[in-house]
This record gives sequence, C-alpha cells and structure tokens, in this order.
Amino acid sequence: MSKSKIVGIMALIAFVMGILLVGDAVAGKEATESITLGVYSTGKVIAFGNDYMHGSYEGFGVFVGDTGKEMLHGATAHPVGEWQVEKGFFSQIGGVVWTLLNGDKIYLKFYDSAKPGETPKGTLTVLGGTGKCAGIEGSAEYTTHPSVPSVEGAWQGLFKMKFHYKLP
Repeated sequence: MSKSKIVGIMALIAFVMGILLVGDAVAGKEATESITLGVYSTGKVIAFGNDYMHGSYEGFGVFVGDTGKEMLHGATAHPVGEWQVEKGFFSQIGGVVWTLLNGDKIYLKFYDSAKPGETPKGTLTVLGGTGKCAGIEGSAEYTTHPSVPSVEGAWQGLFKMKFHYKLP
C-alpha cells in the first residue's frame, strides 16, 4: 500500500473518531467539564479622566480540555463584550458563541468583576444552542489569567473554567 493511501486512511479514521467523540459528548447527558479557553481580542478603550475607563472588544479563542474528550475540546469561541474600570473596580459583560467541532453552536452571556489587585472571576449562562446542543442548559464559573500580548493593542489570556451542562 502506498504512503499516500496510508496517510489518507489514517486521516479518515481520525476524522470519524472526532465525529464519534463529539457525538458521544453531546448525546443527551449531564456533565461537568474542566476546560481552558485561550483568547485573543482587540477593541477600543476610552479614558474619562483618572477614575473611569470604558472599552469594547471582539475576541477569538480555542478550547483545550483536561482530558481531550470534553465536548468543548477543540471548539472555538467568539466573544464580544464591554468592560469598565471605575476607581480601580473592574467589571465586564458580554456574549459569546461557542462552535463545536461538528459545527453545533452554544450561545452564552457572561459577567465578571474584580476589586483592585484581584484576578477577575465570572460566570457564564447558557442561552441556547443548535443541532445536538438545541435545548442545552448550563453555566460555568471561570477565572481570568491575562498574559502578555504578542502585539500592541491586543489582549491575550486564558480562562480556566468548570462548565456544567445538561442536554435534553
């Protein structure tokens, strides 16, 4: 058998296994997953004197699960939101679309906050989904871990979260 046929067969097996893993992960169950989301975002910031700043952003990210078998492992995230800092207190709200490897989507809203010097912690609430995720219910708690941006004007970081969900 030629090398190209072997590579083609291996790629097909990996593709089918990926579909089966995603299918099993969303097949009518309740679960809690430990997951990490890496995000890159850009936006606009306006300072109103020394005590108040306001910003908006759009981001893009990829999930990595602790075991690699999580429903969200390899999924993408597309958040949009706005934040403010008033006298050192940080808060933000927004929405995000998670897209699974099979193309199904989960829609969520989020909120987080932090006192001066603290790491932002927040919650996500599931609003709905498509495909096998239609009717999904759930929420997540997360902690933000900012990183050093690779380019000026961007934000990069990790979100460590526990995502609890239930499918019909």
